[in-house]
Amino acid sequence: MNLNLTQTQTVGLMMTPEIRQAISLLQYSTTDLWEYLEEQALENPVLTIDEVPMNSSSSAGKINKTTTTNPVEYFAAREKGWREKLVDQVNWMKIEEDLKKISRFLLLNLDEQGYLRISISEITSHLSFPKEKIEQALQLIKELEPSGLGCFTMQEYLLYQLKKKYPEDQWVYEVVSNHLTDLAERRWSKLAKQLGVATEQIQSVFTVLKTLQPHPMTGINEQTTTYLTPDLIVKKEQGVFKLTYIPSIASSVRMDPTIADLSAGSPQVQPYVDNCYKQASWLIRSLEQRKSTILKVAEVIIEKQTSFLEGGALLPMTLKEVAEKIDMHESTVSRAVANKAIQTPRGVYELKFFFSIALNKDKEEAVSASQVKLMIKDLIDKENKKRPVSDQKLSDQLKNDSQITISRRTVAKYREAMGILSSSKRKE
Repeated sequence: MNLNLTQTQTVGLMMTPEIRQAISLLQYSTTDLWEYLEEQALENPVLTIDEVPMNSSSSAGKINKTTTTNPVEYFAAREKGWREKLVDQVNWMKIEEDLKKISRFLLLNLDEQGYLRISISEITSHLSFPKEKIEQALQLIKELEPSGLGCFTMQEYLLYQLKKKYPEDQWVYEVVSNHLTDLAERRWSKLAKQLGVATEQIQSVFTVLKTLQPHPMTGINEQTTTYLTPDLIVKKEQGVFKLTYIPSIASSVRMDPTIADLSAGSPQVQPYVDNCYKQASWLIRSLEQRKSTILKVAEVIIEKQTSFLEGGALLPMTLKEVAEKIDMHESTVSRAVANKAIQTPRGVYELKFFFSIALNKDKEEAVSASQVKLMIKDLIDKENKKRPVSDQKLSDQLKNDSQITISRRTVAKYREAMGILSSSKRKE
C-alpha cells in the first residue's frame, strides 16, 4: 500500500465568529439585543452606547432626536401574586393566631384554580391541629375575595355558589348534588325520566349552572403581563401605508475615537485597541444589516397584507414567498421575523403573525388558514343551537358554499384552536 500526500482545493462557506454574531443579532428581540450590546460595551472599551431617544422615528436611516430617557425608568415594579394578596387579607383579620396559621397554610396549598388538593387528614398531620379548627379555617378562607377558595372539587364549589346565589332553590341544589355527571354530559332525557320531571326542568337546571363559575380563580391570572415592544410602525398616510423603523439601542451604538489617541505610541496596547476597533466596526455593520433586513421583510409583509391592515382577513403568505421576493434565504427571513413586533392601525402584532399557510380553493385562488377559521366560526355562530353542526357537516358546507376542500380533522383542529366545543357539547 502506497501513502501519498496530495492537496485539493475546495470552495466553502466558513462560519466565522463574525458571521455567527450577525446571525444571532438578526433573531434577537429588542430586549435581548439591549442585553447583548451592553455586555459588548463592557468588554470592548471602544464601544459607546448613547441614551436611547424617545419620540424618534427613522424611515430612511435618519434619526430625529427629541428627548432622551433612561429605559430603567420603564421597568414595572414586581406585583404581589394572588396567594400573597390572600395571605395579606388573613393577616389583617382580627382572629386568633392559630386560625391565621392554618389559613396561611391552606392558602399556600391551593392550586392555580383555587382548589385544595390535599385532604383534611393530611392537613391535620402537617399542622397538628384538631379537625374542627381546620374546618373553621376552611370556612374562613371561603369568605375571602374571591369567594369559594379551598373547595376540594368543582362540585363542592358549584354547590357553594348555589347556596350563595339561589338559597331558596333547594331542588336545583339536590339535582347538582346527585346528578352532576348526567347534567354535564347533557343526558337530559335520561335524567328527566329518572326524576319523573319534564326535560325542560332539567334544561333549566343546566341554564342555572351556566351562570356559575367553574373554579374560584376564574378571571384571575397570576401570569406576568408580556409587553410587546414594536420594532416598526406602519401608518396610513394619504391613502398609502408607510413603514417606519423605531430607533432602539442599536441606533445609539458608536465607536469612541478618543481611545485611539490614548493608545498612540504604545506598541503593547496598540494591537489590542486595533482588534477592539475591528470588532466594534463589524458589530455596527451587523446592526445596520439587521435593520436593513428587517425593513425589507416588513415591506413585503405590508404590501401583501394591505387588506388585513384595512380591516380584512389575512392572506396566505409563507416564509419562502417572502424570501424569494427579497432574494434571501428562507432561514434568514425566519430569523428576521423572530421576536419582532410591528405597530399597525389594528394593534401591535408579532411579525410571524402575518404568515399563514395556503389552503386550496377549487378553481380559484388559495385562501389562508386564518380566513378558513373565520368562516368556520361564522358558520357555528349561525347554527341552530338545538341542532349544532358537526365537523363533517362544516367541512361539507365549506366545500359547497366556498369551494374550500378541507378534511373533518382539519375542521376539528381549527375549531379547537379557537376554543369552540364539539357539536355534542354545544347543544342546548
